[in-house]
Amino acid sequence: MVSLGGPFPGAIASMAWHPLGQFLVLGLDTGNLHGLILEAGNITEQEIKHLLSDPSEVTALQFSPAGNWLAVGHRDGQVQVLAVPSSSLSPSYSPIQYRLLPGNASAIMALQFTKDGTSVASNARDGAVLCWEVETGKVLVSNFSAETWFGDGHRFTLTISWAMWGAWSRDSYRSSAAVLGESHGTLRLLATGDVDGLVRLQRFPVPVPDALSKDFYAHTSRVADLAWAGPDRLVTAGMAECALIQWRLISQ
Repeated sequence: MVSLGGPFPGAIASMAWHPLGQFLVLGLDTGNLHGLILEAGNITEQEIKHLLSDPSEVTALQFSPAGNWLAVGHRDGQVQVLAVPSSSLSPSYSPIQYRLLPGNASAIMALQFTKDGTSVASNARDGAVLCWEVETGKVLVSNFSAETWFGDGHRFTLTISWAMWGAWSRDSYRSSAAVLGESHGTLRLLATGDVDGLVRLQRFPVPVPDALSKDFYAHTSRVADLAWAGPDRLVTAGMAECALIQWRLISQ
């Protein structure tokens, strides 16, 4: 377990790793974006400009599989896309403002790119799922085949607020607690975090109720977000304590 820095200019509400594993973007409750570039053991902090003049809390972040797009979801339902330069990362690296994707009427809970990175979908608090073509902003029908979204090691994120088969039972969590998670395609693991600061690892998929898990406590507040940062690294963010913790998986 390693601390990745702080304090940050606001509570951490969401985060996302660039696929290359050197750039971490934090979404803050102030509505701003904060970047951390990790190179050769050094951490460089960077503010990231975006399209909104008066943004609300950043509730969801997601990089496209190739890392050339960054989708940003806000509490007021707005979704924006930033273009990410394809050159190698450096301390001067920064996403570029691209376009707004309108349509949501409530807070964005999760964002998901298709495997080819050409489309992005949002899951809002009111249950609506909207999908857009990234380059044009065209609204698309979101009921693509499962192969469009999942498989071949492609990660996906989820946010749930009800008992879910295997990953979350009524005996394990309060019924009002929201749990978020992200899968790791290669290791076939699912990491989840909850309102009490619990971080849980399970084999994925989880085909039986109350599946075996390993539970870890380090946060003193709600786990605002989590993200896999490589084959053996998981980063979790605690909202109230503004803490960012890196976990390393050790084979036993």
